[in-house]
Amino acid sequence: MLTKESIQKMKEEELSQKVLVPLLRAMGFKDVYYHHGGIEEQGKDIVCWNQDQLSARKNYALVVKAVPISGQAKPGKGTAGEVASQIQQAFGFEFLDPVTAEPQMVYECWVVTNQKIIPSGEKSILSIIKSASLDRHVKFINGDKLWELVETYLGNHLIWGRMEEMQSALKEFDTHYLPEIQINGDQISVELK
Repeated sequence: MLTKESIQKMKEEELSQKVLVPLLRAMGFKDVYYHHGGIEEQGKDIVCWNQDQLSARKNYALVVKAVPISGQAKPGKGTAGEVASQIQQAFGFEFLDPVTAEPQMVYECWVVTNQKIIPSGEKSILSIIKSASLDRHVKFINGDKLWELVETYLGNHLIWGRMEEMQSALKEFDTHYLPEIQINGDQISVELK
């Protein structure tokens, strides 16, 4: 069950595999591959591609964090220095296409966190990578934007979570009755027992 709160509590690997990989597939990206770990990663936690308006292949890399992203330049979890380093690596090293095994270059990098991106964090990251002109090819997705994308593209995965929330709210409304939600075709009914 995906809820905004459950996503915010996820660690990086779980966030990548249970949310981002299905989300990217639902958004129409191809060959979505969890690339995390080992010497071949080179900053890329997830790689995928889609076709641009001219039907050319456009490769993406995601740098995934499960911590707030700060503006600190020193290395450390979620700092601008760490994220900028991963972005530079993602653009600097090819990855092998998981289907064709052909080397591929990254054209756009998304920095995704299930937490906040402190405004100074985004500015610091962009200032570090600007000299290499990478800043034009980086997008930032914070926890709130991520939730919007999940609601838009993974709505079917959210239904059970919403029903549980509704049942819980109804329980709190009157503790003498147990609400029961029933779905029959296009009709939803709530009974108090």
